[in-house]
Amino acid sequence: MQLASVIFAILAVGLLIILHEAGHYLVARFAGMNVKRFSIGFGPVLFSTHWKGTDFQIGAIPLGGFVQIDGMSLHDGTDPNAPGSYQNKPFHLKFATILAGPVANYVLGFLLLVVGLGFFHYQALGPIRLTKIMGDSAAQKGGLKEGDLLVGTSSTTFETDEDFRAAIQAAAPDLTLIVQRDGQEQRLTVTPSEQGGRRYLGVAYEGVNRRRIELSPGETLSMASQEVLINTVGTVLGVAAIFMPKVQVELSGPIGIVRSLSERAQKSLSDAMKDVARLSIALGIFNLFPIPSLDGSRLLFLAVGAIRRKPVSPKLEQVVHLVGLALLLGLFVVVSIGDILGP
Repeated sequence: MQLASVIFAILAVGLLIILHEAGHYLVARFAGMNVKRFSIGFGPVLFSTHWKGTDFQIGAIPLGGFVQIDGMSLHDGTDPNAPGSYQNKPFHLKFATILAGPVANYVLGFLLLVVGLGFFHYQALGPIRLTKIMGDSAAQKGGLKEGDLLVGTSSTTFETDEDFRAAIQAAAPDLTLIVQRDGQEQRLTVTPSEQGGRRYLGVAYEGVNRRRIELSPGETLSMASQEVLINTVGTVLGVAAIFMPKVQVELSGPIGIVRSLSERAQKSLSDAMKDVARLSIALGIFNLFPIPSLDGSRLLFLAVGAIRRKPVSPKLEQVVHLVGLALLLGLFVVVSIGDILGP
């Protein structure tokens, strides 16, 4: 991998984390809360500076980040009734503070898509080259391999990537593809899997050629909105699949994400920027799931407390978040080992 593309990928992932935590930080400050620490990463502090009552730092473990607000932890020594305490603020300000992180990622993803589609939108032209086959996917079961060139179907030639996507959705239920492999042409029949009313082969691909498409502002906003919706649904289905038996899901940690982005940036910086946008949206949605230690779990505790008109026990909430954090750290270690040992 070229050094420039690796630096781009690292900076891009760092930007997503910074924007997420900045969302929490800015709304907390607006709500009059005291923010003690703004950290990118966990563990031993590699760098730290103090500004306007907050310690800004970089931790050694690159697993997200956190904003430490006075009163959020039982053992930070803050008087719950102090003016700047999180516990002393009304429900709507606490809810907005937690929600601001995922919203910041969502907005960033949309804006990056608008810029990418408005100024750097290219259409992939056929034939279609497969760059990755997901494990246990319809493509793998159908015999497709990385590097295959998909010319079309028995009735359609893939002039653009849109033709390829349309063919997948029109499969009834099988799809016969004309494939060029090692200079030989063959036909393979695959059965796309179906999730949420859409069909998937489980591949990453690119067009052998491409052309720039100029979009009007209205078309740009419409396509960006559609892309946000598609990525939102895809993220929800992807996370749900993790908890489904007999469904194999490939997970990537920071190392795998940086590797994927850097490889993408070497081929096309504009495509890599769109991938960053999609990653930002996915990060925002993922954090809204009620998984202990994530923002969604904190929002759930706040909502339950508001419904029963009595806050959930802070001790219980803290234990749940600590257990969740330990499990996420364990998953991070396992996934990172897989990223390092993987191809």
